[in-house]
Amino acid sequence: MGTINKSLEQRDESSVLIKNNVQGSKNGGGICVLLISTCFLLSCQTGSVTNSEEIGARTSRTMVIERADGLQSSPDWASLTKSNYEEAGKMYFLGYIEVDGDSLKSAALNMSDEKALSEPMKSIVQEFLDQNQVGEDLMQSTGQRIISATRGSRIPLPGMYISKRYWESIETLSSKNESGVNSRLRAYSLGEVSVTEYQRAKQKYLERLEGNTEVQNILKEVGAKQRDRLLSSQ
Repeated sequence: MGTINKSLEQRDESSVLIKNNVQGSKNGGGICVLLISTCFLLSCQTGSVTNSEEIGARTSRTMVIERADGLQSSPDWASLTKSNYEEAGKMYFLGYIEVDGDSLKSAALNMSDEKALSEPMKSIVQEFLDQNQVGEDLMQSTGQRIISATRGSRIPLPGMYISKRYWESIETLSSKNESGVNSRLRAYSLGEVSVTEYQRAKQKYLERLEGNTEVQNILKEVGAKQRDRLLSSQ
């Protein structure tokens, strides 16, 4: 299976709290907007990912060979089925990244941190598009355009921080060569912020979107495209 060099990561990955000014890896700097846009284009590539029950168990040709802290299963919060949720007065946002198996765990976790910190903005943009009746087939492309149009308007959430981190190393049988093995590293980060702070920031950002001329032009263009499709189908 190949061994994992445990000297790559000396700190306790699951307990370190990273504040909002977390520094990315040398390859991850300035990727926040790109990561959010990618989520709209590729739906964060989460649809095909499943978690194995325990180390050594094979599911869908994938086997987990090592987990953070020697855990035997993924923690409940590291679930791609709920990227954000509210609980006990807090909003939680999940960041996830999958990289090559020989990547540094610290670098992968920094990237998943950034994904988690970017999730509130993505969530609000999706709500904004729902309010403006943007069809599902145009949601991804329109969301990317709006995020690009408001590139310098990241939601101010000074109280948001990363409360949990988790990683796992997996090996997957190659679909082209059953004897081949592909090693991957998955990293998860859970960001949290009070509901009060999130709702206040959301209201400000929605107002900013409503007053942005470029955003309104995008909505008009999308609306015209949807009307044309409706008329042509009649």
